[in-house]
Amino acid sequence: MKVNKLIARLVLSVHAALLAIGLLSIVIVLIFPQMAYAVLVLPLLSVVQWLIFKDHCLLTDLENKYLKQSGQGGYSGGCIRHYLWKWASIERSDQQVDYILYGYVGILILIIVLQKTI
Repeated sequence: MKVNKLIARLVLSVHAALLAIGLLSIVIVLIFPQMAYAVLVLPLLSVVQWLIFKDHCLLTDLENKYLKQSGQGGYSGGCIRHYLWKWASIERSDQQVDYILYGYVGILILIIVLQKTI
């Protein structure tokens, strides 16, 4: 049981790290413009995994699997929505979180395109 809980926390930590890197990507691109294409890898991988796993996040599914095996039970919906509520009492739907993230990626792409054309 403890091993499953530890694995679930590890998966959550990886998920949180990827989200943090994603959120810092605009700052990274503005400070280090030469990193522009490298920064795009994370959003592109997210889209590819979303297409492959049919609107399910592999990391969320893994976390839920190990939470259930540890006896804690999983959660429904997306990881970001779940932890926004759990840690910050901010309630948003999965669709709202998706719109915010896709908007953010759109802004990132726009910044990169503008940097390359100026």
